[in-house]
Amino acid sequence: MPNRIISEYTVTKFVPFNPVDKKTVAHVTLPNGTQILTTKGAPQVIRDLLSDAAAREACDAYIAERASRGLRALGVAKSSNAEEGWTLTGLISLLDPPRTDSATTVRAAQDMGVEVKMVTGDQLAIAIETSRRLGLGTDMMEGKELMGDRELGGDLIARVDEVDGFAGVYPEHKHRIVEALQRKGRLVGMTGDGVNDAPALKKANVGIAVAGATAAAKGAADIILTEEGISTIITAIRRSRMIFRRLETYIIYRMASSILILGFFFFAVVIMTFEMPTWTLVLISLFNDLSVMATSLDKVHSSDKPMVWNMSKDLLVALGIASVGILGSVLLLYFASLDELNWWPADYQLERTGQPGITPGQVVAVMFLALVALIQLNILLTRNPTFFWRFGRTSAPRPSVILLLPMCAFLLAATFIAVYWPADVAPDGGIGNMEGAGWVPILITWAYVIAWWLLADLVKVAIQRVFARYDVIVARCKETGKRHPTWVRALDAPAGWVNRVGEWLPSPSLAFARTLDARVPGSKALLNSRALVKLRRRARAPGAASSAPPGSNVPSAEPPGTLSPTVSLVEAVSAASAFPAEKMSARSGRLSAATGLPTRATGHRLSFGKAAAATALPTRAAGSGLTLGKASAASVSRDGRGAPAGAGAEIEIVVDRRE
Repeated sequence: MPNRIISEYTVTKFVPFNPVDKKTVAHVTLPNGTQILTTKGAPQVIRDLLSDAAAREACDAYIAERASRGLRALGVAKSSNAEEGWTLTGLISLLDPPRTDSATTVRAAQDMGVEVKMVTGDQLAIAIETSRRLGLGTDMMEGKELMGDRELGGDLIARVDEVDGFAGVYPEHKHRIVEALQRKGRLVGMTGDGVNDAPALKKANVGIAVAGATAAAKGAADIILTEEGISTIITAIRRSRMIFRRLETYIIYRMASSILILGFFFFAVVIMTFEMPTWTLVLISLFNDLSVMATSLDKVHSSDKPMVWNMSKDLLVALGIASVGILGSVLLLYFASLDELNWWPADYQLERTGQPGITPGQVVAVMFLALVALIQLNILLTRNPTFFWRFGRTSAPRPSVILLLPMCAFLLAATFIAVYWPADVAPDGGIGNMEGAGWVPILITWAYVIAWWLLADLVKVAIQRVFARYDVIVARCKETGKRHPTWVRALDAPAGWVNRVGEWLPSPSLAFARTLDARVPGSKALLNSRALVKLRRRARAPGAASSAPPGSNVPSAEPPGTLSPTVSLVEAVSAASAFPAEKMSARSGRLSAATGLPTRATGHRLSFGKAAAATALPTRAAGSGLTLGKASAASVSRDGRGAPAGAGAEIEIVVDRRE
């Protein structure tokens, strides 16, 4: 019966729901032939359509009462003529509570130092009630406030940063919310599932598409969840912080071991003329590389607060550990080589070698063991910010068996090699042969190494505590706006120097282009290169032409069938590197040479296009890592020298534009 009645109504036109209008509209023909319009959508939108003031007031009261209980409402209205106004048909209450695990997820995120803000298109009262149920604050900002200023001013950015959530937002609001938080210096992660969320997901530092998201949202996101809910995000945060700890441990250990080896051999070889067999260096490096692979499977704790990369801290910790190791190993070499100060047991040496002192080959064995032991034991130092034997939630867990097994195996192997290695065996056939020193000198060496290793642990803990104080002061200065103390700025100086050096250095692609222009003439060099410039030749109809950018030294359009005058690869790459990405048009189709190469919009990414002669190379997007462009092969040569590979050949150039 209901289906028969509905079939008598004919929908002649239907406007689907969209996140901007927040309503649907249908043109319906009644059984008697009368034409009417019907609409349903967000209650506040339907309320604004009503011509009766009393109906608008009743609608407001209904919405407020339902919203106070966390109920959403859906408005329905009709009209015989949209210009004459709409009549309220009714309001429908909908129960859409948060997921049962949402409040737990929010609390877990807050406990990990993540500030959670709710962004919803619902009405303000509903947003406040939902936020209260989730354990968030009730200080809400309406989306219409975000459009008050055309530019994000300081007051608006501060307001966005302070509030607990946003209600009644439109798609453009979400993008501005993310942008405002980023301008405040926040690292922003955003979740979304719809097409309207795609711009904000792309803008966020970490865009997260939830399960069931649209293709547009998935394409714009960095992480795609496959399970319902957002609790998986907490798992991702924990694992990412564990990965961060492992990477930090690896970096500190790598720097410490490298500095130790380089520092020791500088003093030992250059100053003390110590000769060490080449094969022992290879063996030390092999032990080092194999053991460091096990650090990827070591046990680590996550962090209760966001972790920030501090190059100065990691460098100073590695430098402190390595400096103690260098000092201890150089002193060991000096004292072991002295005939006047023979600290090895004379009776033991007389019985083994017939002479009271240690032989040069035995000195090599002692130093081999000392270097291997210091490098391997440093793994235990670098994995723990406090003393290596302290295990707990705020320090580090006990090392995994996977880490200890290779480390102990290499230490035992180095010990037995240093004790028993025969003097007449020289795998590299070179000078500075090694001879087993016996158990007594090797045990003395072990005691010496452990003493210096414990001293290195003390130095490491002292540096870590300085930076713990550093973190407190930086956080306090950020809250109060005060200037950092002098010693804090001094600790930041190394990172600042590295950043400035990176800004001064030319891009690798431009340096490679200069090399080609200076050393190898013609397009033949381009076609044979396999490094930073990727070349691909394609058949193309001759005669393509384009207008040159104003002020450039490249020609304008040419008659069909002629080749463009040549420009150097440096000029082409420089044009691409200097071209402002923000001026690229996102519209489909072709662009004039004055604004860059033709581009095709694909979602929010600009795909590369084609151009003739020496048009400026295109950019993909402002934040993209690689710039992909094409130019005519005839237009790229060295000062005009070198015949092109053929008319109409194209060259594809990959330009590194990472910031």
